[in-house]
Amino acid sequence: MQDFDIVAKLPEGAIGQVPRMWQNLLAERFKLVIHREKKEVPSYLLVVAKGGLKIKEAVNDPASDDKPAWSPGDGPAPRDKDGFPMLPPGSTGTAFRGGKAYLMASIVPMESIASMLETRLNAGTEARRPVIDGTGLKGKYTFRLTLEQSGDAMADDLAFRSALENEIGLKVEQKLAQVEILVVDHVERLPTEN
Repeated sequence: MQDFDIVAKLPEGAIGQVPRMWQNLLAERFKLVIHREKKEVPSYLLVVAKGGLKIKEAVNDPASDDKPAWSPGDGPAPRDKDGFPMLPPGSTGTAFRGGKAYLMASIVPMESIASMLETRLNAGTEARRPVIDGTGLKGKYTFRLTLEQSGDAMADDLAFRSALENEIGLKVEQKLAQVEILVVDHVERLPTEN
């Protein structure tokens, strides 16, 4: 596999066009041709557990809108009263402390929670399974999920699933699901020159 350095300068105000610009660059320089298709694959379906959702819908605090947003380039994140990083609205993260892991979310929709859980559920596996939001919930949520870390992957996975259901009120079920995938039809190994 070969690495390439791409240096580009964006025209002012073009930040929203970056994905399309990448597509054009890859198609033009690498002759990349792709198509999308639906495929049935082993997946996880995120659903509300039998006991019901145990987290409340987040309420956006108007006072926080006046504070400048923190970003990773600003240095260490501000901390809450328990010493955990305060995530900016719309983000998720993981913190580790005292042999425990903490999955955190700040004012995020279920789709973002599903994405965070996908990373966690697929850690250390070769065959990745997508996590599909099947909750039907449209709100945004904030939570911190505490996970014991024993070092035994199977025990940690069971503890994770139990904590997800008992603390948050969500669970994941294995299921075959139709997902959209990108199929590469053609790509050149070397790009065309400028």
